[in-house]
Parts: sequence; structure tokens; C-alpha cells
Amino acid sequence: LDRIIAIVGKEAILASELAGQMQIYSLQTGRKPNSEQEVIALRDRLLDEMVTDLLFLQEARKDTSIKVRDEEI
Repeated sequence: LDRIIAIVGKEAILASELAGQMQIYSLQTGRKPNSEQEVIALRDRLLDEMVTDLLFLQEARKDTSIKVRDEEI
């Protein structure tokens, strides 16, 4: 069973999603946190980024002013 760590609007961010982001960060940068403090700092930063991204996505879904015609695709 997965744990909800944040709720943004009506959408949840799960602990497994954050763990996945932490793994991606480590793979992309080649760096792993060396201490518990670094793990906490990285976790907090990535969670903040995930919340921000989700807020932008939710607002983009509300924006109906952009129209794309089939021939533009």
C-alpha cells in the first residue's frame, strides 16, 4: 500500500512517485546524498518541484484559450 505525501487540488502525490524522482535525480546527476540531512534536503526539494509541476499542469488544464486545428498538428 502506497502512502500519500501531498495533495494538490484533487490529485495526490504518492511516496513511490517521490522515491522514483529521487532515483531519477541520482541516475541523471551521478550523485547520491551522503547523509540523512542531504537525503531530507533532496526529498524536500524534489517534492516542492513535483507540487509546483502539478499546480502548473492543473492550471494548464483549465486554460481553454489555446486552440489547435487538426491541420496544425
